[in-house]
Amino acid sequence: VTLTKPFYIGVFECTQRQWELAMGTRPSAFSNETCYATRPVETILYADVRGGLNGALWPLSSEVDAGSFLGTLRAKTGSVEFDLPTEAQWEYACRAGTTTGLNSGMDVPTKDALSEEVNAVARYGYNSGLLANLSGETIWPAGFGDSDTSKGTAKVGTYQCNRWGLYDMH
Repeated sequence: VTLTKPFYIGVFECTQRQWELAMGTRPSAFSNETCYATRPVETILYADVRGGLNGALWPLSSEVDAGSFLGTLRAKTGSVEFDLPTEAQWEYACRAGTTTGLNSGMDVPTKDALSEEVNAVARYGYNSGLLANLSGETIWPAGFGDSDTSKGTAKVGTYQCNRWGLYDMH
């Protein structure tokens, strides 16, 4: 894939506080008052971000629904440039010039599900404290990750950034 246009991408993922400032809501499972402003927003749908009508046509159309997160950002800033990255743009930004499985220059090990290589760059099921039942469904115990911030989602920027200074791409 060859990228033909320059693009912008955020250094961090969208935080719960940023979502709240734009949308007036806090749709997150981990909403501890002392740390919600630095945790990513995580219980949103694609339709919340771009909309379910015009926004659903992306990437064929750059239009978004007015009430969506991107529609709100566009209206507040007057810029139609706010959008999700395409798959190619995201991979290019995530890899930051590397050719390995992880943007740290390491490959994903195949032997163990829990690995130091992945732990350095990502919060995921094996290092988040999440549990899963026998059908693979995620179990969210009451209050999980609210008082113990070592569980659930991590503060944005917790893990090693890639060579271009982008965090939490994995």
